[in-house]
Amino acid sequence: MEQYRDLTEAQLVAVVDAALNQLTCERLTLATDREQLAVLAAAIRAQGRLVSWLQTRAAQLDAAEVAERAHGTSLTTWAITTLRYTHREAAKLVKTGQRLTRFPTIAQAALAGELHPAQAEAITAVLADLPDDLPTATIADGEQLMVQFAGSHNSAELRRLSSHLLECVAPDIAEAKEADRLERQHRQATRNRHLSFTPDHHGSVFIRGSLPSTDAEQFIALIDSYVTAQQGIDKLDPLTPTLTPGMRRADALMALVHAHQQCAHAPNRAGDRPRATITLNYDTLHAAAHQHGLLQGRLISTGEPSPAVCCAASCATPTSCPSCSTATPNPLMWAVPNGSSPHRSGPPSKSATKAACSPAATNHPRPVTPTTS
Repeated sequence: MEQYRDLTEAQLVAVVDAALNQLTCERLTLATDREQLAVLAAAIRAQGRLVSWLQTRAAQLDAAEVAERAHGTSLTTWAITTLRYTHREAAKLVKTGQRLTRFPTIAQAALAGELHPAQAEAITAVLADLPDDLPTATIADGEQLMVQFAGSHNSAELRRLSSHLLECVAPDIAEAKEADRLERQHRQATRNRHLSFTPDHHGSVFIRGSLPSTDAEQFIALIDSYVTAQQGIDKLDPLTPTLTPGMRRADALMALVHAHQQCAHAPNRAGDRPRATITLNYDTLHAAAHQHGLLQGRLISTGEPSPAVCCAASCATPTSCPSCSTATPNPLMWAVPNGSSPHRSGPPSKSATKAACSPAATNHPRPVTPTTS
């Protein structure tokens, strides 16, 4: 290698170009399989070193404003017009080189072939995400640590080590930053929540949405419970068709919808009809009903007047009744207004409705068959 020491950059690039010319020529290969793979690995390592040199060199030329003095334009524009780069490619070349020059340990490792360009780019992105107020010595320790991680992690895995790196070099700051990061992610997830239904006009509807993680976990737990229950049933039937996990989740979603509809938990299209709750003293209600003649001829078997709630629409179930509850000496009753009974969907009846509570009732009082006076 001594013969190349005194060569200029232009001469060295010419040597590399000449070597590539020889490599691309067809030649008789007598090496073994292992030797051919070793040559390929060496070539890839050389390529990575050359790419890293190109990136750092581009950043140095951009900082020195060489293209401005030579052509009156930026290095990015010069690469677009001269090298037929896209704007994104030219900007990435300069930006990647700037990150490498910002972290000299990483740049040195990349130029030496210890890191390939994708690893170096991932590491510099992680280091750039560290807090700006960290001491220089702490940043240097982080660079050394990431170079060590590169020996056993690929570029995608290195990008996920941001939190771990901060915990290693600055554990006190890592805890506070992690709390801020989680809070920031939750706010962003809440802002981005959505749910859409898109018909494909072929008999199906695409369901697409996004929920914060804490809310989605509850939904996933419900779906998984239905999936598990159905899998247990399917195991008992050998003729059950084979279902994919996606099919099972879709079936679980519809089972959840059907269970919700059967329990009538969902509101009506325009919302539930308005209801009023009226709390009355039992003696007051009894006296008013007797005054209006609603209890005439309606005596329960014990001979006492009926404690039923009188409503022209239907009978509303009382919350407490002397016939079946002795916990409260003066129980309270509730009633829905005329025409607002939860048991009727049509217009209220024109005839008065009277009912009585059975003294033998052990559970909730039940109205008897209404009669018309």
